[in-house]
Amino acid sequence: MPPLWVGTLSGPARYHQGRWTHWTEADGAPPGNVRAIHLDDAGAVWIGTYGGGLGRFDGQRWVRFTLRDGLH
Repeated sequence: MPPLWVGTLSGPARYHQGRWTHWTEADGAPPGNVRAIHLDDAGAVWIGTYGGGLGRFDGQRWVRFTLRDGLH
């Protein structure tokens, strides 16, 4: 069964193989209320937050994008 991604008020969470994982800003995830989740063709998960920017998780690490990176 594929992972289930959930957006919470404090960041992204994933349910996979019977356990939950929750990421925070300390883990590199974008902080704040998750507003959108998208799985791209390469298998990466994109998380859009309210006020915390955009994050991309490739299965190993988070990369964050903010206003400094050109988001509007």
